[in-house]
Amino acid sequence: MGVINNIMAAVALPFLSKICDAVSRPAALSVASVLFGVGYICAAAAPNVYSVVVGEAILNAGRTGMYQIMHILISDMTQLQWRGLAIAAYSLPWILNGFVSAEIATSLGVFTGKPDAWRWGVSLDG
Repeated sequence: MGVINNIMAAVALPFLSKICDAVSRPAALSVASVLFGVGYICAAAAPNVYSVVVGEAILNAGRTGMYQIMHILISDMTQLQWRGLAIAAYSLPWILNGFVSAEIATSLGVFTGKPDAWRWGVSLDG
């Protein structure tokens, strides 16, 4: 699944870059957002593992596109001396997630092993 995700990300970037140059950056961001949303829905509603793989591949193409297009937009809008700070501010939620996610998972009962705890992933039982 990781190989497929990396291939989809590598294949999607040139197409989204061309949309950025030919049409506009908001149009490319819209396409990437649609890919992200459709992939997320496909992965979340997947009845089997194969559907999860397809959904994750589409989701990863959209996520990578959104990340790259946001970096392009930040580079367009900021001066060179402030660009590093602007990109760091954009990346701040991922840094905070490392500290907050364990508390959220614990409050949902993920680590308890109880059958009524929050369900994660695909059920392979049928």
